[in-house]
Amino acid sequence: MSLAVPQLVETFSSAKEDAERIKVTSTLKAAITRYYTNIGRLPSNEEGLGVLLVQPQNGADKWRGPYVESEANLVDSWGNPYQYRRPGLRNPDTYDLWSLGPDGQDNTADDIGNWATATPATN
Repeated sequence: MSLAVPQLVETFSSAKEDAERIKVTSTLKAAITRYYTNIGRLPSNEEGLGVLLVQPQNGADKWRGPYVESEANLVDSWGNPYQYRRPGLRNPDTYDLWSLGPDGQDNTADDIGNWATATPATN
């Protein structure tokens, strides 16, 4: 039993990280893409991901949201809001989207983002 508990915790932790990867690279990406298709631009840094839920003032006539079901969709498995930056440091032609990961700290090895490499970016 004492060996099974740590394995179970590690498996659960890994499953949360896998779920976050899917949300960042698929679910939220699709919401941002729908927003872009309707509005004709990506959300600004000032607007952030909130425009996926609440109609922005700029481009309001084209908004067809909400693009996510609730505010809970903008928070990761560890209770932290997803991070968004445009242009991205890792994706300079588009945007960076990431979860702070289990440690809740930005720019650490456990961040889960929409980029190909695992190396933390410099701010």
